[in-house]
Amino acid sequence: MQENIEERIGDEYSRIDPDDIVGKRFGKLVVEKMEVYKNHKYYYRCKCDCGKEPLIHRGRILFGATSCGCDTPRPVDPQDIVGKRFHKVLIAEYIGYQKNSSGRNRSYYRCICDCGNEFITSRTRLMYGEVKSCGDCTKIVQEEDHYKYICQNGDSFIFDEIDMELVKSHRWYISNGYPVTRSNGDRYKKTDSHDARYTWQ
Repeated sequence: MQENIEERIGDEYSRIDPDDIVGKRFGKLVVEKMEVYKNHKYYYRCKCDCGKEPLIHRGRILFGATSCGCDTPRPVDPQDIVGKRFHKVLIAEYIGYQKNSSGRNRSYYRCICDCGNEFITSRTRLMYGEVKSCGDCTKIVQEEDHYKYICQNGDSFIFDEIDMELVKSHRWYISNGYPVTRSNGDRYKKTDSHDARYTWQ
């Protein structure tokens, strides 16, 4: 083993033992042995919890190194969520990135909602669950001799053609089992008829 040398710490000098950190743990790293001394630096063979055995100089170990680098965030592949579904949203296409107000690149995607609407939103909003639909996915579809109104959250109710203009003039949601508007509280009520239509109350 090489003789002890003087290592400068700040503006002072202190004699060190190069083996004093051997066997110690620093984060995910365990120092196994002092292997090389070059350019006035001690280099140690370490064992990372991930299995790698990096060679790291003493200064890095004592002042911040906690792994071989395996815990460093890796660049995200913007294509990795294309084709995947988030709630009612299907990611159709990665369209590029744009810098946000803090100067960071933010990825944007063309999305298709279950209601058929297409819209563009950011990866961040998708990943954090802030976007679950297009936000405007009310829809009216015809089914045989009646119509179905699909609410923004995916709930639905059926109605007759005679009420088409009234239904189209409001946005509806289901409350306590009844479709109601957000504006005036009108609601549909199920009849006792055989086909279980909704009628106005």
